[in-house]
Amino acid sequence: MEGVLCGCGRGSPCGDQDLLQLYVKALSSPYGVPSVDALRNLTQRGVPCRLRARVWQILLGHMDKPEGREQWYTEYRDLVGAIFSPVEGQCLGIMKRLIAHSSPSSAEKVVPPETAIMHSTTATTASSSDMVTNDLLNQIALDVVRTFPNGFAKIFLLFEVRMSLTRILYIWSSRNPHVSYFQGLNEIPAVFLIVFMHSFLRGNMNNVSGISAAKMMTIEADAYGCTEKILQKLYPSGKTWRFHSEVMLQYMEQIARVVDEPLCEHFRSVGVSFLHFGISWATCLLIREFPISHLVLIWDFLISCAPSSFCDYFICCCVAYLGHFSPKLMGMGLDKTMQLLQADPATRGHNNPDITTLIKQACSIHCDTTHLPSPFSPHHHPSPSSSSTDPQPHPPPTQLSNP
Repeated sequence: MEGVLCGCGRGSPCGDQDLLQLYVKALSSPYGVPSVDALRNLTQRGVPCRLRARVWQILLGHMDKPEGREQWYTEYRDLVGAIFSPVEGQCLGIMKRLIAHSSPSSAEKVVPPETAIMHSTTATTASSSDMVTNDLLNQIALDVVRTFPNGFAKIFLLFEVRMSLTRILYIWSSRNPHVSYFQGLNEIPAVFLIVFMHSFLRGNMNNVSGISAAKMMTIEADAYGCTEKILQKLYPSGKTWRFHSEVMLQYMEQIARVVDEPLCEHFRSVGVSFLHFGISWATCLLIREFPISHLVLIWDFLISCAPSSFCDYFICCCVAYLGHFSPKLMGMGLDKTMQLLQADPATRGHNNPDITTLIKQACSIHCDTTHLPSPFSPHHHPSPSSSSTDPQPHPPPTQLSNP
């Protein structure tokens, strides 16, 4: 169903009044500072969807103190003015051409007249500079118009949402040139935009087009802030996207060999490389593998982990996900393996793993592989061929109940 973020029936965190009261207490601690430790423990029991936006922001270290919100929104508007506004006119031209080319009948519905342009300071002063090719902006715009999160495709046809996503990606990439933009990065802030719009609209995602420009800017600013925090966990050392991707893939294969050596040997015999499927998992945080309603439960778990162990548990989630398909994969060659692992989650049906089981399995995998040196340890200097023996991150969280 379009626009449904999670199930709120009996047994879900949204229907557990005792759990809600515990969240309210943790979020309203003395002096206005939420209890991070209490929230980390509570998230192991699931996060009520109406509180997810606030809980994620706090646990990621974004806006944990209410008095800093207006200051942050001002800072973000300054970033938009300094980094994005000079290219906004060019961006609008690129977006309009891309949308018209991909869907001529809907182009005029998606791209509004000049009077509807949000936050624009330069779009009405077009000049010859607008015709200068901007490779970064072109790549971002191309991916933005192809961003259709599972279950939320219609929302990402809205011009305001597309522009918010474009600004986030362009500003972050410009401020982080060592990583810059890579294909798939558009998926990460898209999830934050969905969760934060869902929270503001109290679940009624049919009203996204009615969000005011001012409120959409605050949602965008928070999505940018959380994107920045989560990418700092994935790319902490100032090295390139390719470098960190290789580190994650090699660690994924290392762990997989410990917990499922027969599958890894089968992959080798039929020519399957972890690069074939793992690069998408690692760089997109499993976004393409699950419906958003399931993905947010995995992110609840990952975001609740201590910062030093986020990447370790994420890789364990990837290996647990691979393990779900292991019995089938053992009888498949290269082509069928790729078809299964790269299939749209909406077409897999009953083949999708149970999220609670997957997370428990990830915790078990983490326990079974603590002897492996983690390339994500704060004292470790990762390299694709590293063999360090640095200490491990904190132990796995408590046993999970059904989110």
